[in-house]
Amino acid sequence: ESYKELNIKTKKYKSSLQEIKHAMRGEGFMAAAKFISSSM
Repeated sequence: ESYKELNIKTKKYKSSLQEIKHAMRGEGFMAAAKFISSSM
């Protein structure tokens, strides 16, 4: 994998982490768990 591809993956991972944090704050743990399982 090139450095650029790895960088893109890292950015996607970080943005999904942010979404999980918002989900946990807003809708609780179950919403976050659903999001995690659907993104795998």
